[in-house]
Amino acid sequence: MESLSSMWKKLTLLESEGRSFVVEESDGKKEFFLVARFYTGRMLSMEVIAKTLKGLWRTRRGFKVRDMGEHRVLFIFREEGDVEQIMNREPWTSDKHLVALKRIEKHTNLSQIQFETTCMWVQLHNLPIGISFSAAKSIVFEVRKVFKNNLEENKYEGCNFERVRVGVDITKPLC
Repeated sequence: MESLSSMWKKLTLLESEGRSFVVEESDGKKEFFLVARFYTGRMLSMEVIAKTLKGLWRTRRGFKVRDMGEHRVLFIFREEGDVEQIMNREPWTSDKHLVALKRIEKHTNLSQIQFETTCMWVQLHNLPIGISFSAAKSIVFEVRKVFKNNLEENKYEGCNFERVRVGVDITKPLC
């Protein structure tokens, strides 16, 4: 009996079967994408989401909303600055439930996107006077990756708390 690998070597495609297909951009407009996962058991209304987020996000050039099923929503923007602004103002909620956002590129398979982290603000209290900014930052690194802090290093000396933006693993319960 022939082995599978030797049978595979004999396989050939006709010229019509072997043609490749290239997807070309239809227009020259640049688009930027965010996909959101709404952590709620309620049904989502795209009209309500679009109306609510339009007022909250205040984008310069607006956005389009598409329902992707399974509480996932695709947002399409024409301005990259709008996406950056929205991501920098995380976390977002809808009806007191978390909305996790992820920036994606064109042609991304949405069914394979995993929502594992979201950004949140964490406050460190009762820090010793004179602790360095880098020491305070290393304490936060134990929680998760630090994204942004609200104080500059030279302004930090002498404060007894620090507010830091960190990525929190949303697949696990909060401690």
